[in-house]
Amino acid sequence: MVAVNSLQARAIIALAGVWCALAYPRQAVDFRAKIGRWPRPAFPVFLNDKYAWRKIFDRNPLFTVVSDKLQAKQFATTHCQTIKASRTLWTGSRAEDIPDDILAGDVVVKANHGSGWNIFINNGRYVRADLNRQANIWMDRRFGRRHAEWGYYGVEPVLFVEEMLVDHGRPVVDEYKFYCGAGKMAFAFVRQAGPDGYRIEGVLDDNGQPRPGAFDAGELSAAVRAPAEWPKLRQAALTLSHHFDFVRCDLYLVNGDVYFSEFTLYTLGGFAWIDDPGLNALYTDTWDLRNSWFMQTPQSSWRRYYADALRVLLTEKDRAQSCA
Repeated sequence: MVAVNSLQARAIIALAGVWCALAYPRQAVDFRAKIGRWPRPAFPVFLNDKYAWRKIFDRNPLFTVVSDKLQAKQFATTHCQTIKASRTLWTGSRAEDIPDDILAGDVVVKANHGSGWNIFINNGRYVRADLNRQANIWMDRRFGRRHAEWGYYGVEPVLFVEEMLVDHGRPVVDEYKFYCGAGKMAFAFVRQAGPDGYRIEGVLDDNGQPRPGAFDAGELSAAVRAPAEWPKLRQAALTLSHHFDFVRCDLYLVNGDVYFSEFTLYTLGGFAWIDDPGLNALYTDTWDLRNSWFMQTPQSSWRRYYADALRVLLTEKDRAQSCA
């Protein structure tokens, strides 16, 4: 740590802001197009600025590990003994090599190096030509470049097939996306089967209580309920969150067991949007950059001065808020 005073910290942050704009102009333009203003990653106070900061500064080697869907499953089950993960049935590089018998039941075809790249197969029903074409398109692409999602850059592409999670003979419905970091939870975005058979979406707070409002321009249902296994779900997410300053940890509940789905480091490409001010504040405030790899690991060159300056101003901000 290099000691700097408040005045020096502000000067360093200002210079770092200029460097960010000059070094990452495409990212700045992308941010403005998505959010409607220029980013402020050098001293990130708002949620989207924190994602911009992560893309520019935080080169945590763990990000590449958990951005790999296969390695993420192994990491999660290794570091949290109470959760399970769906079985991987096959891995390879081209869809034509997937044996027909592997695709005969309830399975999901995925690529490990991207987000949203899934083909769900129920009871062996699929069109082989369509599956091959789509899966091979994934393998020929490199995810994350468009929005500078650095964690994906070093992931070696692998195509794989895993068992589909089913509950009472049907694809699992109950999904819990925990927004948490360093052992603290902001909230969980929940999808559950509603009383009329349609899926409902809502938010549960740290105590498992539903919170109405709006999330990404969608109304939240007050009908979501914490299951009896809520303490187990919550604890699994918090246990895994100790390895990150902030992460979205997706879990499923299947026949009373907690299953890991994936980690997300750049929600919606780093352009997550929450309409509800209270939820937005929870999201933003739970994410403490001082717990990040960048701030916890000695930096070299000018970055060591920048890290100390950022620490000084973040501490000043906390003190000001506590006195308000």
